[in-house]
Amino acid sequence: MIQAHPIAKKFLSPGLAVILASALAGPVTAGAATVKKEQARDPWAQLAWKSQSAGFRVLPLLAISKALDNPALSEAERGKLLRLANRLAGNPGAIFAAKEVATRVTDPEETRDWNWFSGLADIDRGENQAAATHFAAVKKGDRNYLRARYQLGVMAYKSKRLADAESLFKEILDAKPSPSPDLEDMSKLALGRLWYEQKKFQSAVAVYRTISRNGPLFPVALFEQSWAFFMAGFPGHALGALHGAESPFFRDQFNPEAPLLRSIILYWMCLYRDSDNALQEFIARHSGPMDQLENFLARQQLNPASAWDLFENLSAGVSGDSLGIPRNILLTAATSDRMTSLRAALTQTSREIGMIEDGKLDEFNEVKEGGSALLGNHFRALREETGKKFILALGDLRTKYDQLRAQADFLYVELLTSEKDKILGKEHLSSEKFTGRAKAGKRPAGWGQRVLAWAPDNKHEYWWDEVGFYIDPAKAACVK
Repeated sequence: MIQAHPIAKKFLSPGLAVILASALAGPVTAGAATVKKEQARDPWAQLAWKSQSAGFRVLPLLAISKALDNPALSEAERGKLLRLANRLAGNPGAIFAAKEVATRVTDPEETRDWNWFSGLADIDRGENQAAATHFAAVKKGDRNYLRARYQLGVMAYKSKRLADAESLFKEILDAKPSPSPDLEDMSKLALGRLWYEQKKFQSAVAVYRTISRNGPLFPVALFEQSWAFFMAGFPGHALGALHGAESPFFRDQFNPEAPLLRSIILYWMCLYRDSDNALQEFIARHSGPMDQLENFLARQQLNPASAWDLFENLSAGVSGDSLGIPRNILLTAATSDRMTSLRAALTQTSREIGMIEDGKLDEFNEVKEGGSALLGNHFRALREETGKKFILALGDLRTKYDQLRAQADFLYVELLTSEKDKILGKEHLSSEKFTGRAKAGKRPAGWGQRVLAWAPDNKHEYWWDEVGFYIDPAKAACVK
């Protein structure tokens, strides 16, 4: 857990580690033995070399970005600093500091190692075409080559160039050596979404089911495969996936779409009473919390500073009653894709603020004060960006719920009509909605011959090895 040292207290509460905890690499020590005389000529270069020798990662990058602004910096010293920066930039918590260095690199010979970070900086500025150019310039062999391919794949997907996107995601998954686990799962999730959009539902199911159970994307993949199962004509498997997605293992996930999807599936199975119960559950469980979020956002008129305070209070364990919003809503926003890189950067930066207070730079008193100032300014910038992204993440949740509520209202009208028609003997749905494969008991793609399908029970028990392997016994009640 991150320790809140005195210097960090004005930036970070002790509880922030709840959200910010991230597996970060060990200290970079290569080339750290001595500080040569030519490296000490620029005070920022001196800080960079001394702080990296003490185990810092973010601080040296911030110092290097300052040193690169010095026109008197020799070519030899500049080259050494950039090589050091390139090593340090591999730390996930240093990505924002590395982008600072990338903005100072303009020489064509130097930019080849910084195209990835330059592309990320372009995205921050909304310059997507420039970002695509930088990502495409990342060469094979660069440690960020596959991540650059992923970014290009996402851009192609958003531009509806689905064949290009599919090719890029497959390139990542076929790469040797294999991509890092997080990138592999992100690529699989993206490929599943792409195939779902192309109506290749069984292919989407198959790739969703290969996403690591130990990774952060497993709950997302579990829920999304329920849509793919349903659209492929396997309602029992779809309801089984929802059974896992709504289990207590994921109690911190705010997912109002799950009971609504359950209602939709049951509706298409002509199980109207069960569908209505699921619809009422959706309204009962989620309308109140979302009203609270709506009222809170309207009342507070969040700005980056107040949004950061909310994020920090959430991290410190303040109750939902005190915050005015259920914690699972805030946790879902705080752990969204928008926030991932920020959480890692906040973790590493706050750790290094603590390292200074612990005396890691005491033997270099001449640079300690400058290091404290650089890290403090960097943390304030991260705090500002976190507030902005947190506001956007909360807005995303509100918008998604508004869309779901509109679908729920439409479904409610359909349920009323369908129940009336059923009484009159005019069933308008048919069991043919679900394909002969499902009715014949055939397995969908991704459901191996040796996969154990857990039997239904009424004990309301959940076991981790059951999650994702449950088939709901509900049978369609439609007539032709």
